[in-house]
Amino acid sequence: MIRSYVSIALAFGLLACGDDQGPPTSSAYPYEENTATVIGDQGLEGQTINAGADGCVMTTAGDCIDLDRECGNNAAADVVVDGDGTIRSVICYPTSNADIAVVGEAQTQNFVASNNTVVVIDGADDGVDIAGNLELEGNNVVVYGDGPDVSIIDGDLIIDKNNVAVRGVTIKGNVTIALNNASLLYCVIEGDLIIHQNDATIAACEVHGDIIINQNNVVLVSNTFAETDVSVATLAGAQNLECHDNVWMNPESGEAGAEINCVQ
Repeated sequence: MIRSYVSIALAFGLLACGDDQGPPTSSAYPYEENTATVIGDQGLEGQTINAGADGCVMTTAGDCIDLDRECGNNAAADVVVDGDGTIRSVICYPTSNADIAVVGEAQTQNFVASNNTVVVIDGADDGVDIAGNLELEGNNVVVYGDGPDVSIIDGDLIIDKNNVAVRGVTIKGNVTIALNNASLLYCVIEGDLIIHQNDATIAACEVHGDIIINQNNVVLVSNTFAETDVSVATLAGAQNLECHDNVWMNPESGEAGAEINCVQ
C-alpha cells in the first residue's frame, strides 16, 4: 500500500513577510479534519466520511482506516481502494502548521510552490486561475482545487519533488511526475501524463493525451484514459501496476469505452 504523507511539521515561506499571526487554523484549510473520501469503493464512492470515536473510517468491506495512525491527529485523507476493498493508497492532508497560498482571486501567470505549502485554487467560475505553468519545487505540497470545472491551470503541471498531492483541478497542458510519491485525484489532464518515478497514485482522473509510465508501483483507480496507441502500449507493458475500475475513452468523441485490463 502506498502512503503519501503530505503532512507538515514546520511552516515555511509563502506567508507575507513579517506576519506574526502563526500558522493557519484548521478552519482555513480547504478540507475538514478527521474526514476521509473513499475512491474505488462503489458503496462509498466520493463520499466524505467522518471518523468515528475510535478514529476509524469504515469501508464497505469492513476495513478500518485509522486516520490517526495513517496520517496523524486531526488529519484529512483520500483513501484509494481496489475492487476487493483492499486499501491501495492513503493520501494524507495536513490540518495544522502549513502555509496556505490562495490563487485564482486574480489570474496568476506562472506559479512556483516551495516546501510545505497548501496551494488552494479557488472555486470561482471565472475561467483560468493559473495562466501559465504550475511548478511544484518543494516537498510536501498539496494543490487543492474546487473541482475540474472551475479550478483551471492553463499550462503544464511539473512535479519536481517528493510527497505531492494534486486534487480537483484541470490541467490544460502536460503533467510530468519527476519524483516519488505523487498523487493526482479528481483531475482532468488535457495533455499527456508522464510518470518518471515510483509510487504514484492516479485516481478519479480523466486523461485526454497519452499516459507514459517509466517506473514501478503505480496505482490507477477509477480513471478514464484516452485510447491512444501510446497509452495502450504503456498499460500493456508497465510493471507492478495496481489497476482497478479504469476505462478507455475515445480520443475523438470523448465517449467512454471498454474497461482497461492492466498488467498486474
